[in-house]
Amino acid sequence: MRTTIPLFILALGVMVLAAANPTAAAPGPAANEPSRTAANPSPAPAGSPTGLKPVTSPSAAVCGRPGNEIAPGLVDVVNVDSLYWKNSTSTADLYASAKDASPSPIARTAMSFQNEQTTVCMDPDGDYVYEAYGANLRRLSTVDGSATDYALPHNGNGACGSDGRYIYVPRSGSSSSIDKYKLTGTYVNTTIINISPHNYGFAVARDTVWATNNTTGIVTYYGYACSRFTGDSISEDTLWRIGDVGASTPMNIAWDGQCYYLVSGGHSSNAFFRFHADRTLYTSGTFAGNARSVMCRIPRLTGWVQVADLPLGGRYKPVNVGGALCAGSEPGNDTGFVYAFKGNGTCEFYRYNIIANTWIARETIPAVNRLGKNKAVKKGASLVFGTNGKIYATKGNGTLDLWEYDPATRVWTQKADVPAGTKKTCKEGVGTVAVCEAGTNCIYLLKGSGTYDFYRYDADADVWDASLVPAPAGPAYKPYKSGSCLVYDGGDTIYALKGRINEFYAYALSGARWDFTARDPLPLIGASGSKKKVNDGSGMAYFKGAAYALKGGNTNEFWRFNCRDHKWSEQPQLTAGAKRVNAGGALCYSAANRTLYAFRGNNTREFWQYWLSLDACGDRPAAPRRANGAQTQAASAKVEFGLRVAPMPLTAATTVSYSLARPGNVSLRLYDATGRAVATLIKGYHPAGEYTSQLTVGGSQLTAGVYLLKYEAGDYRTTEKLVIE
Repeated sequence: MRTTIPLFILALGVMVLAAANPTAAAPGPAANEPSRTAANPSPAPAGSPTGLKPVTSPSAAVCGRPGNEIAPGLVDVVNVDSLYWKNSTSTADLYASAKDASPSPIARTAMSFQNEQTTVCMDPDGDYVYEAYGANLRRLSTVDGSATDYALPHNGNGACGSDGRYIYVPRSGSSSSIDKYKLTGTYVNTTIINISPHNYGFAVARDTVWATNNTTGIVTYYGYACSRFTGDSISEDTLWRIGDVGASTPMNIAWDGQCYYLVSGGHSSNAFFRFHADRTLYTSGTFAGNARSVMCRIPRLTGWVQVADLPLGGRYKPVNVGGALCAGSEPGNDTGFVYAFKGNGTCEFYRYNIIANTWIARETIPAVNRLGKNKAVKKGASLVFGTNGKIYATKGNGTLDLWEYDPATRVWTQKADVPAGTKKTCKEGVGTVAVCEAGTNCIYLLKGSGTYDFYRYDADADVWDASLVPAPAGPAYKPYKSGSCLVYDGGDTIYALKGRINEFYAYALSGARWDFTARDPLPLIGASGSKKKVNDGSGMAYFKGAAYALKGGNTNEFWRFNCRDHKWSEQPQLTAGAKRVNAGGALCYSAANRTLYAFRGNNTREFWQYWLSLDACGDRPAAPRRANGAQTQAASAKVEFGLRVAPMPLTAATTVSYSLARPGNVSLRLYDATGRAVATLIKGYHPAGEYTSQLTVGGSQLTAGVYLLKYEAGDYRTTEKLVIE
């Protein structure tokens, strides 16, 4: 469906909403190694709202502190103060309730389970619900209910549990085999336990697999530590007599970091129990419905924590100029790793195991390049983990070298040099981000070094594109120097922070253009009360709707830019030490455990971890609401942000097409060539999807000439030129 909007109406500034057209690893030896190179429930009560959101209470239940009763109303998606339920008589919907002694479901999101009798689980962070049915593993998003299926090599008995890293599935056929899978269904191993689990009584809670083989009488759960599921035969570590409190035919167990939750009763389960951390009974009550599974999210700590220092290395040097970080995973190993340059005139390269909290030395980056120049890593160095699983590095130190490191082969290969551009080498403020564009693995590079140079590297073809629009000069007309850096939001936007100036800009990948209107600069004055500019040691990382920044410049300041409202807010400073963040400071994001990692630099070896709040910036968008039982958008459709106007120049029937990857506020505004606002065409909230509007020229009061159509959707911005002849 399309809406026709005459341009003369637009010129008068009448707002018309376009009709929606939705389409919606174990650590190795800590030893220095030589360089390698390529050359060598039942329905919710009537009137309940839809859309899975947090069920909040002024006194949310924890052990010893029951939650208050909550009036039905719209609530947010999965949060730590709620319980989540799968119905035992339906395959539709996931329900939410407060953590009361006798909870009632008051919110739901649309989900499509495979079978009403399966026992499902939620990952500890609350992002997904997993269901194993037969030889299929289904992963359902708690944000929009979308489903992804993974084929399994063995049939399960209808139950599963997750510790956040693996899925544990009891095999069908009264078997004592527990199959262990990665979260994407990849088979890991089979461990034999000393009972044959019932599909009713199976769960993973508090890093323990709980299973029972009897569902009546004095029911006993057998507990096995998750770490023991290595492919051997094992016996239980502990026993838990659930039946002592009257729990019959138990379903599953959930753990929220303080309490255990259990629902029992078989096909019409509604007996509900809460237990203290020592597994003694806290409360017993009922659940208002028929529940097959109870689930919850585990809260996690937030803030800065110091972890293992970077090794001294063979040259006994700390981290200084050229220190750099990136994070990723290696083939066949789902352990997360952080990779690091020490800089400081060395070629040392290290890998940090986020599970074991240990560093090992990896192959040093070659000192000598193809031109025979011997250059170590110094100021202007950078590291980025590519979308192809390889690491790309600049050495700085007045070179144009680009190197690729393959974690699988552990080989460094020199690639095509960074373009000379304005005839300057990489000396300071170099920033890199990795982007996959239409299947092509790319690296975007801001050269810094007193330039505006901005390039795109095709990692598949080993070719640079030097034709990109240079980074904005800004009102100060100052180039990019020490402290400049980039961060990518994973969608359509790359952000650039200008060192020594604090200006902040956005680059739209879809239009290959900069928004030359600077966003609010990173504030000069933080909690210290002193004016401080972004400088050596700065770094940026992105996490769900926000860019995080270390200011560097001999400060411990740490900031967050909310990409939705375009506001900076100061965060807890890096914990004070003998020194502040300066040369060699760095910041990166690890998707494996959703935390940030940082170097303090400044001639220290300090390495820090910042635990992010999973609710930061309202990171979870609202679930699509349903109308008359049907979703208003295709939750599984892949939609990107974009704007297109065709044909040009404007004809009697010109189409404006725009799309949103995420729901949010949208505006389309028309400006003349002088920048004067002429009309607001579209303004208001839109669900994610694709939209079209028809523009007609007949009767237009706009004079011939050039106009600019500016599209804003959340943090996405782009502009298209309109020509009237």
